Amino acid sequence: MNFPRLTILAAALLVSAQAQAGQDPAARIAELARGTDAVAGYDAVKKLQTAYSQFAENGQWSDMADLFAEDAVAIVGDRTIRGRAAIRQYLLGELGGGREGLPAGGVRYQIVLTPVINLSADGRTAQGRWHELAMLGRQGSEAAWAGGIYENDYVKEAGVWKITRLHYYPQFSGPYDQGWRNIEPDLKVVPYHYSPESAGIPFPKPEGPAPQTGNPAAALGRSEAELARLLDEAAVRNLQNAYGYYVDRRMWDDVADLFEADGTATVQGIGTWAGAASIRRGLEREGPAGLEAGELNEHVQTGMVVTLGADGQEARARGLELGLTGRNREQGFWTVAVFENRYVKRGGIWRIADMRLFPRLKSDYAQGWAKSAIVDAALPARLAPDRPADARARAPFPYLHPVTGRRIGASAPVPRKPFPARSAAVSEARIAAAEAQLRRAQAFAGAENVSNAFGNYVDDYDWNALSRLFARKGAREMPYAGFFIGPERIEKAEVTKWGQRRSPRTSIPIHLRIQPVIHVSEDGRSARLRTRLFSIGSSLDRAGSFSGGMYPNDQAVLEDGVWKLWSVAIDEFYYRSDTYAGGWTNVAAEPAEKAPDMLLKAFPPDIALTELGEREQGFIPGSKMFNPHVFNGPAYPGYPSATPMWFGYRNPVSGRTPQYYWPDCVTCVAHPETSLSANGY
Repeated sequence: MNFPRLTILAAALLVSAQAQAGQDPAARIAELARGTDAVAGYDAVKKLQTAYSQFAENGQWSDMADLFAEDAVAIVGDRTIRGRAAIRQYLLGELGGGREGLPAGGVRYQIVLTPVINLSADGRTAQGRWHELAMLGRQGSEAAWAGGIYENDYVKEAGVWKITRLHYYPQFSGPYDQGWRNIEPDLKVVPYHYSPESAGIPFPKPEGPAPQTGNPAAALGRSEAELARLLDEAAVRNLQNAYGYYVDRRMWDDVADLFEADGTATVQGIGTWAGAASIRRGLEREGPAGLEAGELNEHVQTGMVVTLGADGQEARARGLELGLTGRNREQGFWTVAVFENRYVKRGGIWRIADMRLFPRLKSDYAQGWAKSAIVDAALPARLAPDRPADARARAPFPYLHPVTGRRIGASAPVPRKPFPARSAAVSEARIAAAEAQLRRAQAFAGAENVSNAFGNYVDDYDWNALSRLFARKGAREMPYAGFFIGPERIEKAEVTKWGQRRSPRTSIPIHLRIQPVIHVSEDGRSARLRTRLFSIGSSLDRAGSFSGGMYPNDQAVLEDGVWKLWSVAIDEFYYRSDTYAGGWTNVAAEPAEKAPDMLLKAFPPDIALTELGEREQGFIPGSKMFNPHVFNGPAYPGYPSATPMWFGYRNPVSGRTPQYYWPDCVTCVAHPETSLSANGY
């Protein structure tokens, strides 16, 4: 007898759950504790490397050095520095000129992006791959770009994660006025610590049974508290990243929805808006709601460390906001601000209670930060803040040093406050609920890993590796052509369109999928992702270029114990540069008609975008909105037109439905068989 796939999967899950329920509760609690420690380790490594970047912003060389193990090694290009003391001297002497801090007007933003992190089976070591984009120099004096890749090793010593080997591979650099270029004639592929398969296994299965945890009830309580922390911090990251996307399109009602009714928004040097209505009014200092053709208002949220309070109802976050703003054919600006925010949880929903933005840099694109330091004019009365900003230049770091436990810039360790653990009696229901939370916490890591690995393989034209990131029925959109189903078809489409990696490699398309908003299913077996494409082109003989788009609603699944990509579809271009010198202020309009993509004849897709239009008549069911990916010459031209921004989720606080809403995979309406639900997820 043939049973539907969904029924078979449901039966298999039931059998698995029953088998787990039949295990010794103490053994299950021990396995839960081991799994929770692994996910906490993943989180700690991310915070460790992000803190390294945040300390660099202020020239806190000693704080940076303290992130390393005593016998750590730092390799920067062709230079090797051994031992934490020597690393401290290198940072202080060669980067800091012999003193802590940056000089007046100093610029050092070493923005780390797109982590792919893998823990060892025993949970004591980890490896991580990161991209870095650096803005360097001194306002009024010099400005430069640099970028490369870290392949780092981490170790857990006495319960604390540290950097044991930092290996930075520089890829491009250059003065601001000339733009960046490759650092060598044949740019080598940076060795990977992971394979396409292991990218989707951030936590390999340990050998042997988990060590006993002493009192099972106490151990279960500790795991519950730690998992609650991890999932709440993920929710706060989602909230902050969603904020950035709403600001991009000046969706001011949605931005205001994210705040507490009595919340505040402060911009240092300008003032504080208090209460939801005032915050909504003050948002229009950046312009009225909505974007017009030729306007750019990108506010990239990155480099974030979220810290949950001991009561679990309050959190703080520190991160960086990189702005690309202005108008085509007029003037463009780089902006950098640090945000230090407080959030509260009410009714199970996180909201922004206090937002504090500290502007650090605003420069005319044509001149860069060496020649331009812009101070905005005073606001008109209708937009003015309710009160002046706090006179303090900066708030203290909202988290303790990840290694020393000190307040940042202080000398004495601060006792770490444990999260309160539940003390109720152990029950089957409690254990099962905690195991479900562990699967969800693991899913955030697995989905982010494969998302970032996808971009890394695009960088290196490694189409075989990229295709192996996809599930057996995974779908990859090739822009302007359509969707290819399954790894073999995806690989052939990429090779047909782009060819193989060239030698010597004189140019690279750095494909950064950043600012993720990740929604994990309740069973932890699938996830939906929204990521921003920040694409940096670099070559040997001409200045770099950049462009941006959106992966509005990708999907990932847990297939045979490995996280895989299920659906990947991109909207291009939300901004782009025709030339480095012109940036986003000298961009020609796209032609009204485009030649059909070469794949339509050379290697036709399994689902053509034109076919989606024919089957759906190009419309979203129940509305008059076009399917975002139907290409009818094109349906939506890219920048400098005001390309619509699509969302796969409603406002996380108010539930407001966005104007451009497409909650499922792009192909799902016309081809229900491509949906997660039709395939048992």
